[in-house]
Amino acid sequence: MYDGAKTRVRTSIRSIEFFPVDVGFHQGSAISPYLFALILDELSRGIQEDIPWCLIFADDIVLVSESAKGLNTRLENWRRVLEDNGLSVSREKTKYLRCDFGIGEIAHNEEVDIRIVDKILQPKESFRVEVAELRMLRWTCGKTLLDMIPDGAYRAQLEVESIFNNMREVRLRWFGHVRRRLQSAPVRRVEALVVDGLRMRGRPKLRWEDRVKHDTKELLLSEYMTSDRNEWRARIRLGGYG
Repeated sequence: MYDGAKTRVRTSIRSIEFFPVDVGFHQGSAISPYLFALILDELSRGIQEDIPWCLIFADDIVLVSESAKGLNTRLENWRRVLEDNGLSVSREKTKYLRCDFGIGEIAHNEEVDIRIVDKILQPKESFRVEVAELRMLRWTCGKTLLDMIPDGAYRAQLEVESIFNNMREVRLRWFGHVRRRLQSAPVRRVEALVVDGLRMRGRPKLRWEDRVKHDTKELLLSEYMTSDRNEWRARIRLGGYG
């Protein structure tokens, strides 16, 4: 299929001369992404681990380990296997992320420490998001606050739901998708993982599952409803605008 394959680069100014594709895959070929994934999966079959310890997204690889030593050992195994088969691991694009659960710090590349002081979207931040959203809706309609028009009128005119309601619908749609998967599915195995560590003092941070419980309670939903995909989506779909 690739015998005699040629390609060229076309720009807004001109197109260069055709050149042969001797190494790698033919760019633009519909089957190239599938062939690449197939070959990478075959080459790494002996060193791949279960999710979430090894994740592959096209040509990006995520390795997870409980220690820096173990991570470096696995990275070296990947580098050796790929280079033995004509591929390589980009050192410039390789990033390290360390998570210290319970300490409240994230070290990136073991150089920069970022302390997370607050949770994402505190009530005051949520208010700012809503204010910015309504400002854009008024601007779209050519109105200002001086026109004294209720916020719901803008949403009804533009048929736009609140951004937070949209986020809730997407969250519950994903929750239903996860619940319909088998217990052996990777996403269910990750969901059941227990992370070792200590919680910080004070009120526990809101987890994703806590947010989902609040959403289902708010919409009078129960977990067993997720088994029927169409019914679940109909129940979580946004109704009116306001």
